Amino acid sequence: MDKTKIVLVGYGSQGTRIAEAISAQPDVFAHMALRKGYSIYAISNEDVNKFKESKVDVQGTLSEVLR
Repeated sequence: MDKTKIVLVGYGSQGTRIAEAISAQPDVFAHMALRKGYSIYAISNEDVNKFKESKVDVQGTLSEVLR
């Protein structure tokens, strides 16, 4: 059986609070997600490079995960 992909994308009331917390310390939240086994995908290739500069391993871009 194939795994189902679940992608949370949004900027609603909860997303706004999460985005504000992440923007305050993006590296900390990304590393916590990785430690818990979550894959991280960036919006664009430019963002992939920003994550890599911060030593955060990303799996690719959002368009890649939606294929």
